[in-house]
Amino acid sequence: MTNKTNIILATSAILAALAGTAAADTKAPKVKAQAGDQPVFDIEIDPIAYALSGYSVHGGLTWKRFRLDAGVFALEAPESLHGTKGVDVYGSGYGAKLDYYPMRPLAGLFFGVQWSRFREKVTDRDTMQRSAATHQTFGARIGYRWNITRGFYVLPWVSVDVSASDRTQMVAGKEYKPGRVMFFPTVHIGKRF
Repeated sequence: MTNKTNIILATSAILAALAGTAAADTKAPKVKAQAGDQPVFDIEIDPIAYALSGYSVHGGLTWKRFRLDAGVFALEAPESLHGTKGVDVYGSGYGAKLDYYPMRPLAGLFFGVQWSRFREKVTDRDTMQRSAATHQTFGARIGYRWNITRGFYVLPWVSVDVSASDRTQMVAGKEYKPGRVMFFPTVHIGKRF
């Protein structure tokens, strides 16, 4: 299977998980009242970023039905995703998210907004010539927090982000021109403290 096929399958699985877990919301374990009354800290990782030669670590603070998140991330985008033959693309940066849980604190469906600032490095494989640029994105996201046990949870989500600038870069005569609108599906794994 190609990377593009894997991404399509992963996106389908995430959307199916969102739909299935939202339907089963009444059976999900409830988080004790402390979660809504007192601020709660959590930490998350994104295993997909690690699979793509990167990293992703986020810390979150939840109070009542709102969660504020700050994190750092990096990954190497496969050619099947960025579409420019003969170049490697590596992005790293940081960002923040604000989510709202309409059903109950720390569980179930959520909606949110996000901002990120990242540096994209494009390298021509033949000449090893490099180009780099820094970008900002703003987006909206939707997901589902599925509490498992002892504070551990799984968080599938998808976002649509818009770049505040043109991301086009030239390297060794090749034009790297990703779109300004990005669709980003993923799954985080976290622990509440």
